[in-house]
Amino acid sequence: MLNSSDYPCRATGHDLLTFSREILSVGVRCTTEMSVLVDTIADRMTEAGYPWKDVFAVRLACEEATVNAIKHGNQNDPCKQVFVRFHIDREFVLIEVQDEGGGYKPHLVPDPKCNLERPSGRGLLLIQHYASWVELNEPGNCIRFCKYPSIPIVADA
Repeated sequence: MLNSSDYPCRATGHDLLTFSREILSVGVRCTTEMSVLVDTIADRMTEAGYPWKDVFAVRLACEEATVNAIKHGNQNDPCKQVFVRFHIDREFVLIEVQDEGGGYKPHLVPDPKCNLERPSGRGLLLIQHYASWVELNEPGNCIRFCKYPSIPIVADA
């Protein structure tokens, strides 16, 4: 996992609490509710000027984090919610996905590269690959990741 303190949105003290007016928060109970959330994030990134490959990366990471939270964190319990908070600007996209489960220890998750025949189990690997940095809270029920633009985004004149 990358050290988030080495990156501007962390080094300057930016976290989701800093963006109280610019942050959106969405509750999701099942995977069918996820498409509206992911489409909203993708649309906002496109409006901000992010290239297609960055939009794809965040879409994939957000889907994986949300599915993991619903399936593993909340055990598919429709009474529990997954809270997704996000901030998007031209400098970075910051997303936080938190479930109501007890959390997990990342070092206990099997290495997906060791069992390639298995059709699942690669969500964390994909998130870590596509995000600029990833961090988990101590109980392991909240993942936060950031994506920086792959090319500079210039403001409209």
